[in-house]
Amino acid sequence: MKSICITGAVQSNLQIVANILHQAGMKESKPVKNDNSVDIRFWHEQVMALTMEDFGSAQSIANPGRLWEQLASDIFVANIKSRIWGWSDTYSTWLLDYWLGFEPHLNFILVCISPQQMLASVMATETETLSVEMVMNTWQAYHQELLRFHLRNPQRSLLVDFNECISYPENLVKHCTEQWKLPLTTSFDSIQFEVTTDPLAIYLAHQLCQDYPQVTSLHHELAATLTHLSNGDQTNKTSTLGPTQIIAGYRALCDRSAELRQIQAVEEELANLRISFEQTLASYTQKQKDNEDIFNEATREIELLLQQSRQMQGELEAAFVKHESQQAQINSLIQTNAALGAEQEALLQEKTVMAAQQEALKQEVTMLSNMCEEQKSIVKQLRH
Repeated sequence: MKSICITGAVQSNLQIVANILHQAGMKESKPVKNDNSVDIRFWHEQVMALTMEDFGSAQSIANPGRLWEQLASDIFVANIKSRIWGWSDTYSTWLLDYWLGFEPHLNFILVCISPQQMLASVMATETETLSVEMVMNTWQAYHQELLRFHLRNPQRSLLVDFNECISYPENLVKHCTEQWKLPLTTSFDSIQFEVTTDPLAIYLAHQLCQDYPQVTSLHHELAATLTHLSNGDQTNKTSTLGPTQIIAGYRALCDRSAELRQIQAVEEELANLRISFEQTLASYTQKQKDNEDIFNEATREIELLLQQSRQMQGELEAAFVKHESQQAQINSLIQTNAALGAEQEALLQEKTVMAAQQEALKQEVTMLSNMCEEQKSIVKQLRH
């Protein structure tokens, strides 16, 4: 397993150089086995964050600590099956000495960029107030560290210019292959690596950099130390601009100013449309709110009617149950009355029989009374 650390001052440039190596066969860094969030970028971010907390600024780190050394080992173990793998990170600039002693099969591509190109890039991308001095100090700090490390470790490092890397990617891969015996290919037939630069921004950056002689001196020292990937010196390509290029850049800027005015007009129209839309939306929202109020009021009325209906239904059901109970009582009374009528009829019949029997008894009593009178009369006659 062999690995490559690509570092320098500008991350976007490092990523382009890394893409060249990826196209040549270098594998991307894998995270640790049990946590995909812990990878080589995470490792650098955490180590540098602790350094910034302790010292307040970026500086060379020779020993980040046992915890981070163990985590670095886990990352390397996760990539152990890759014949050649690597990463690109600006923070690696401050950990070059640490990585040098960490792994003997780890080599370094140190990507340089001119101070003019770095300043022009910042001018084109930063929207906040630009501090030229801060950009120059950053460029100087990074490139001093790159130069120092390369001079001490020329066998383990390549000090290259970014513009040459994208202009001659095959030569970059060839140098890596020959110097470190890496299993890389050099076929870039259908791939182009380009970075667009603004000639006017480069010209302005060149003028501003003249106020920093120490930066210019370091730039010249780097140019003399670089491993050139072409036959000629390409390091000053971006700073040696002719009047034609500068004028073309100025005209392009004027054209962009006209475009900007058109964009501003469109933005104003969009703002007016947005205001109109917001007013329409507010009106619609108010109408919707009014409709919701009406709907809520109607809903409350319906719920009240439903409640009254349920109450009436309950009362009707109670009345129906009461009616059913009363009807059952009436039916019971009717049955009782019928039974009493039958009993009354039986009693009437019995009364009639008893009346007949009474009449018969009366007749018998009368007959007996008559017989008694006759007997009394006979007895009386016999006495006389």
